[in-house]
Amino acid sequence: MLLAVVLVAAIVYPRKNWENEAANRALCRARLVNLDKAVQQYRRFNGSFSTSAVRVMQFTLTDPGYLAQRDSLVVWPLRNTKKALDSLQQMQALADTLLGMLITAPFDSTAIDSIDRLEDRVIDGSRYSRQSLETVGERMAGLPNMPMAVFERGLSVITRKDYFFKMEVVKRMVTAIGNRQAARAASKETLANLGQLAFYLEETLAQLAAAPVRVDSLSVCPTVGEPLQITLVGSGDATVVNISCSIDSTDMQRVQADFFKSRIGALKIFHHGHLAGGVRSWAAKP
Repeated sequence: MLLAVVLVAAIVYPRKNWENEAANRALCRARLVNLDKAVQQYRRFNGSFSTSAVRVMQFTLTDPGYLAQRDSLVVWPLRNTKKALDSLQQMQALADTLLGMLITAPFDSTAIDSIDRLEDRVIDGSRYSRQSLETVGERMAGLPNMPMAVFERGLSVITRKDYFFKMEVVKRMVTAIGNRQAARAASKETLANLGQLAFYLEETLAQLAAAPVRVDSLSVCPTVGEPLQITLVGSGDATVVNISCSIDSTDMQRVQADFFKSRIGALKIFHHGHLAGGVRSWAAKP
């Protein structure tokens, strides 16, 4: 029994160590990229660079000027787009109700015309919303502390090929073919798409409002808990900013000297990488 426990531990403990370090590496690299964006914003507002990761990240969380810019470029456009989508959902819901009526009264020309006009408005409004979201996405990509993952899930909904196709199906099935059931099914899918998109935008706004309050959650390597390193090469407009993981040879040796981590846990740690002038050292590496 004891031997079995030892064998299981010999498999599980190293795997857990490897998984944790792989997650730390991915998180550290994400923080390096985020810090690089923050450094550029810090310089834009302060006229100079800072080599303190903590100071730079604190700036992005508390500076009134920067936060006002963020709200202007990202938060308010997202809120306006969310309001527009709420209106589109109401229009599509009305069209769906009329489609239900057509199933029992298939030749109601007033309902048919109303559905056709409503779908045109939903299509036009969706196109405008897609353009707005694509613009906001480009802005977010250049700013730190942006909830890109959830935003991109929302953007993928409205940029899917079937998003607009379903609305066109509603129009064609109602006005040209007369298949009310197919039109109703496409309408339900359109409502689901609008609801899914609204959910992701709501979550994006919620994450923006709940910005991290602990600077060390953004500015340190999660493996060693030390601040990421900022170094400057050159001066003035020719300055190249290097952002680097804080793991050094001392950290590697400390893990190697730890019997449980190194011998039993088979753990090795390495430098997670750096950015030089925005170029990622791990771009072509695993």
